[in-house]
Amino acid sequence: GTHLLDGKANWVVALSALNREALGAAERSFSEGSVISSAGQPGTYQGTNGLIVDPACTDVDDNGFCIFDVSDYFDLVPEERRLQFFSTLEASINHEDTLRFGLGYSKADILLRASPSFPFSTELPVIPIDNPGNLSNEVLLFHGRVLGAEAGASYSQSNYRSLHSYIDLERNYDEWNLRTTVNHSENTVHYGRRDTKKSSFQAALNGIDGIFWNPLYGADNPKNLSRDFFADIDLQGRSRLSTIDVIASSEWQILDDWQYAFALGGHYRYEFFSHDFSQDFNDNEFYTLGGGPDFSGRRNIHSIFSELYLNWLDTVELQFSSRYENYNGTLDTLSPALSGLWRPMDNVSLRVSYSRAFRAPSLFQTIASQSVTQPVIDPLRPNSPVFRNVLTRGSTELKPEHADIYTMGLSLNNHRSFSHQFDVWYYDYRDLVVKESPQQLVEAALRGDITAQKKVERDPGTDEILSINAEFVNAASIVSSGFDWSSEYHWSTSRSSEWLIGANATYTMRFDIREQKDSPVIDGVGRRNKTTTAASTLPRWQGNFYMRWKNKQHQWHSVVRYVDHFKDDGNNNQAISRYVTADLHYKYQLPFNQYTMKAGFSVLNLFNRRPPAVNDFLGYDAIAHDPRGRMFSVFFQLEY
Repeated sequence: GTHLLDGKANWVVALSALNREALGAAERSFSEGSVISSAGQPGTYQGTNGLIVDPACTDVDDNGFCIFDVSDYFDLVPEERRLQFFSTLEASINHEDTLRFGLGYSKADILLRASPSFPFSTELPVIPIDNPGNLSNEVLLFHGRVLGAEAGASYSQSNYRSLHSYIDLERNYDEWNLRTTVNHSENTVHYGRRDTKKSSFQAALNGIDGIFWNPLYGADNPKNLSRDFFADIDLQGRSRLSTIDVIASSEWQILDDWQYAFALGGHYRYEFFSHDFSQDFNDNEFYTLGGGPDFSGRRNIHSIFSELYLNWLDTVELQFSSRYENYNGTLDTLSPALSGLWRPMDNVSLRVSYSRAFRAPSLFQTIASQSVTQPVIDPLRPNSPVFRNVLTRGSTELKPEHADIYTMGLSLNNHRSFSHQFDVWYYDYRDLVVKESPQQLVEAALRGDITAQKKVERDPGTDEILSINAEFVNAASIVSSGFDWSSEYHWSTSRSSEWLIGANATYTMRFDIREQKDSPVIDGVGRRNKTTTAASTLPRWQGNFYMRWKNKQHQWHSVVRYVDHFKDDGNNNQAISRYVTADLHYKYQLPFNQYTMKAGFSVLNLFNRRPPAVNDFLGYDAIAHDPRGRMFSVFFQLEY
């Protein structure tokens, strides 16, 4: 950064680059054997008399399917290359006007690994009687995949690009401030994922000009026959966001013992979003990744907001605010808020607040058509593979999510040796936007629910589930309460040494989930919440304890991090143990001519604690725990 125009302008430029190698699942013991597929190569064949296993298969699961351990084909942390640039310019045009301009750009390229080829999950290929790999005298269905371990991992790359700019003009009047800000951003993504094409693979199984693809493991198949088996979903995503904000705020005004200030503002937002897929994906050609249509949408949002701030003798503070938003002229919502703070003594303050918050459905949730392979249990086919394609569609009928929020807090602070904060909170969420659960749709369809039956597509011959059509819906409600707490103590010793010891924690007392208006309440505290779409992993306790010592040249800082134990409701409430890690940091600084030299090191997860084992994909909980283990870093810094 530097000064320009005789100090009337400031210019800052920042550049950041990252090149990170992948952390493979095979590099961590807890990931071993964590992803076992019943669709392998060698595969399994299904006829009228049951299952037939490929003669080359050496490992069969309890249901009779030849299994394939694909754990080693995934990464806990993917390979990534990232470049980020940002620049700002601020200039005083005159005594009243200030102009600001900013420009930012980022790019990220992420390499994703996966199994050699994906399993067949949207439908099963048919092995005709005359195929040389047919081990029976009847037509068979093929449970498995085209490629096995000898093919190695498959690779695909995702490319993200983002450009953001803003311009801001601020004018100061005698008792007013007027600020206008214009923002614009554009984002693109290219996402590649390779899968097997239904038409090409089935044609090769049926025989092309008398030449068949033999599905048996190790068969001598013509290599040129498989060239057309695979294709890419080739997602091209684009989004644009433009905003204009105009805010007028007053300077402090005095009326007797009161001080007050207020602000008025208006906001306009334009949003655009689109996903463009390959024609093969549009034609639902893929055995695993399914398919769906391209989609795009745009909308205009207008809002106005206000805020009033009152202060009485620096003892009582009151704040009132409200915001109104309108989406395309068809959906609108109003959210008020008020808060108060009282200082009965200099080092004690009490606070209370209420607000009604909202979150409108995203543009994606209103227009999207999202295809994802998810696990389901089919009571009619307990021996069938558990992954099926779920196509979730957006809805323009969605209402905004709302929440009533209440908080109370206490602060104790003598500004020298200690500070304490304690806050109690209560949230009442309504009309949460969630994806319909595919498992619940399957079960509802079997109970005779006509609407659910239309969304669960089954093969008319075998009764196998082919796909599930779900929607984004306003369904869930959540009532949550808990408290946050933090404390710090400071003291000094001889030789200019300073000490700090502190702790902070969050305790969730209640997290009651109701997925539908008439459904039973689910207690989400202390669970992974795998069986509900309305929440994720939620330990009851989370917190940190830290200590710091420093003098003029040295500084040590240590942190102990705690994540409470919880139950895995997706695996018969299996207990997931608590996770405690420790970090250690050291920094040394020394004046050097016109510069200050700083150097140091950090050790994260000092004792190399592994995340607790979870019977799920990759063997750990990605929400609550870190798979990377002990990490070392060093740094050197020179400040002018």
